[in-house]
Amino acid sequence: MAEYVKKQVEENEEVSNKMGKELPMLIDYHTFDFNDDGLEDYLLCIDGGLYSGSGGHWVEIFIQEEDGSIRKILNIILRLHNSDLLTGHEAFTVLDEKTDGYYAIVLPSTNHILRYDKEKDWYEFHEGE
Repeated sequence: MAEYVKKQVEENEEVSNKMGKELPMLIDYHTFDFNDDGLEDYLLCIDGGLYSGSGGHWVEIFIQEEDGSIRKILNIILRLHNSDLLTGHEAFTVLDEKTDGYYAIVLPSTNHILRYDKEKDWYEFHEGE
């Protein structure tokens, strides 16, 4: 995970240098076992000029494998970072409900539910939600 974050920081610095101005970047992460396998997984939130827009901020979920590698199972723009709050981010709710062993997730700003899709190996919105 540290290598992935380092790469994002380096890319942000490259673009900042090309543009001739500093592009601030905030990275926040949280650990949670999204697939209940006993290994901590990562929710990564990136806020900054390259990672934010009117729809929100860059949010990704990475699952840790037994061999120590990680794989991305969510990449979405959400309104999650909120510097006006003491915690620095909106609430992110994980439900007790599971699909193929992965917890369902409620998005903070929309109350829509993301569920894991085993065939796509990705979290997705499902019809009717």
